[in-house]
Amino acid sequence: MVHRVFVLGLSFALFTLQPTMGGAAVITQTFSDAAVTVAGPIAEFYDYTQASLATWTAPADFDAGTYVNTNGTDVAGSIVLNRIGPVGVLAPSAITWWDTTWNNRRCFALDHTDVAATGVTEYQLRLDFPLEALITAGLVQADTADLRAIGADGITSLPLWVDDTIPDTIWVQMDTIAAGAVTDLCLYYGYNAGTATSPVNHSEAAVFSYTSAVPVYYTVSDRYGPPGTAINVVSYTDANEVTRSGGPTVALAAAGDRTTFDAIGNTAASVFSVLGPISADGSGDGYDTLVPISYAGSRFVAPIGRDAQQFSFVAPFGAAVVELFDGATSVATFTVPAGTPYTHIADDIAPGNTAIIESDVPVLVTHTSDVLGDSIALYPATAGDLYGVRSTDVLIGYDTDTTLVTVTASDATISGAPGDRGVANTLVGGIAQGGGAADAIQLTADQPIGALAHEDGDGNESAVFLPRGELNSRYWIPSDSQYIAFSCPTESSAPLDLTVTAPGVPSRAVTCAGGPTVAWAADTADLAVTATRGTEVTTVNGEPFFAYYETLAADDQTNLLGMKQGRQYTWPEPVVAIGGDEGLYETSGTWESATVDTGLGTEIFGSLRIGGATPAATTLQLQVATTVTGTPSSFVGPDGTAASYFTLGNLPSVLDFTHDGDRLLRVRAEFVTTDPIASTPRLDLIGVDHHLVALDRSLSGSPVIGVATTIDPVITTSYLLRIKTTDAAITGSEATAMYRGDTNLVNLTEETVRFVNAGLGIDSVQQSITLPTEPPVPFDPTQPHSLVIDHAATASGVTEIAFAWQLDYQAGGSVFFETDFMVEVTAP
Repeated sequence: MVHRVFVLGLSFALFTLQPTMGGAAVITQTFSDAAVTVAGPIAEFYDYTQASLATWTAPADFDAGTYVNTNGTDVAGSIVLNRIGPVGVLAPSAITWWDTTWNNRRCFALDHTDVAATGVTEYQLRLDFPLEALITAGLVQADTADLRAIGADGITSLPLWVDDTIPDTIWVQMDTIAAGAVTDLCLYYGYNAGTATSPVNHSEAAVFSYTSAVPVYYTVSDRYGPPGTAINVVSYTDANEVTRSGGPTVALAAAGDRTTFDAIGNTAASVFSVLGPISADGSGDGYDTLVPISYAGSRFVAPIGRDAQQFSFVAPFGAAVVELFDGATSVATFTVPAGTPYTHIADDIAPGNTAIIESDVPVLVTHTSDVLGDSIALYPATAGDLYGVRSTDVLIGYDTDTTLVTVTASDATISGAPGDRGVANTLVGGIAQGGGAADAIQLTADQPIGALAHEDGDGNESAVFLPRGELNSRYWIPSDSQYIAFSCPTESSAPLDLTVTAPGVPSRAVTCAGGPTVAWAADTADLAVTATRGTEVTTVNGEPFFAYYETLAADDQTNLLGMKQGRQYTWPEPVVAIGGDEGLYETSGTWESATVDTGLGTEIFGSLRIGGATPAATTLQLQVATTVTGTPSSFVGPDGTAASYFTLGNLPSVLDFTHDGDRLLRVRAEFVTTDPIASTPRLDLIGVDHHLVALDRSLSGSPVIGVATTIDPVITTSYLLRIKTTDAAITGSEATAMYRGDTNLVNLTEETVRFVNAGLGIDSVQQSITLPTEPPVPFDPTQPHSLVIDHAATASGVTEIAFAWQLDYQAGGSVFFETDFMVEVTAP
């Protein structure tokens, strides 16, 4: 009990003991009006058990409100913070999140556990990534500068380049992919700290360059054996070094720098190791470009029928069993030894047929005829879109029966070219020496094919059609050229602007025109390289295009290698498993209910109850707004101000009395997390007691307030007591709740009664509890002080329970008024 000091000269209450009730003394009260000015009845009792209840417990209840960075769908029946990201965004996996300045990521698992796998470093991966949709949704910057690739250590930012050749394609250079392991790689996007800028390693050159020389390019032809020929090389990057196997290393200081490796030291299977991509060709007839390791494959289609056919093979990854078909008929099976020894096979393919090559291990393949014509580096059989120039005709070879090929020309004409396995189909009508306005060709195949530009009218040469993914936006020509022919993929009929720059002469503009899906151009002037510089061909805006050139000395159509052909390839390849888009939680959000019309206008509001959870690093707080008319918008907490909030920790908590009499009600919840990776607060339900039933509250007329109720062991009955005064001198108050049990009932003890005020930390079965009444001091003369008492019966046969409250009104630390009274709960 509170120690009381009575000050002389002040009036104070007189107490009289009344007869006991069930053995307990009933205390009545009197008071002096001179001491305390009472605003209406000094005590008001309201029965929670008979209150109306406004609740939000179901999705429909929550969905009627307004979500801001929150939702009611991720957890059924609850409100949580949104996961940021595209539709279907997932919670983060177990991979450690690199940096929460990025809202989203997509992770890839690189499975390199094949028993034959070899660990690789600085290895390029082409990744499918929905860039266009994410940019449209505002989740990736339009310039993609907010993309980051983070390695398996969760720290290292890897070289990255967005490839416009194929929509939604990103290249990443992995630092290490270990054999026998699954390596993680994550692409992060959605920068949330302003506008991101790309780091220096986000470039094509960074992705396709190396810190130490890597074997990338192969000669793969007996034509390079003695007496051989010189090999011309141009660098795509600065500070490049090119080393021929068994030969010298040549430093090329800047992109476009050129050198020549003479015939001495070249072999049929020479390997060129580089620090960066190169463009290269063999001088003279019967040579073409060097073969990049990325052209290794297990199936090839070579639709060549004139003269006798000769094929050369290298098996970089292990001994390969190769089968050669003349059309659909097998004509030779042989083994290509592992490493850089080469195998040469001659076999005449019948007119109208295509050569098909199948291998159990990826190989590199070149072709030349017995009269040194049609020299090409074969590209593996491919479905989808392939590009080239018809000059003067095109040969299509089919790997599979009932293959459908759509032929789209740069004059917008479209035709079909179906075929069966082993057949060669000829598309005639092209213009010699690089074609004309109708001669840029796009082939769209539903199954793998091979295709060639076959013969340009002045010799016996070919150029290979390439898939869109192998096209580049810039090429360097390593030799003197007669002309350059272009086939340009387009998304509309708008032309592509090209620039051709030979050393020592002004640049020339060339327009690749046609469409809508493919356009054509040719630069028909002789262009000369120098001993130290090559000829550059590029698009003005970085669009990809196909190009071949005809060498000036040998009249040989030659494919161009670009930056992407400088990539590594290993076999078995890492198997890439694509994960889903993962996202952080919003760091804060709100939910605001729809307006509830209580329909009365004489409301007495009781407790606010909340169901939910606040894991570590999260908070959930609510406020309530009420009004007589209009939309409730002044949200306040338990003390009636906007500075206070209801939380899970202070509930149940009584609404401030200023809401009383208002008819319309809204609730607003605020969600916060400081751990957006893993934690969100959760709101499951809200309940607001309103229209509490008033009980007998005339203390002066009766010392005992009678409450008739059913004593049910499973029901807790709650009452709200409010004390009012308008005495401005009063500075605070305290209340003591005391259980006065019926001593004649042996089953009833103080443990059957709970005194509850969660906001002040009271939840007790003690017989006597002293606590400040709500709201805390200082005392507001216009506001009721409230105390909530719950009781529950746990024994049968209970007929009556009595409670007593003693309140001490204090001024300056001295008690000058106190009152006792009793509530009697009886069973009918």
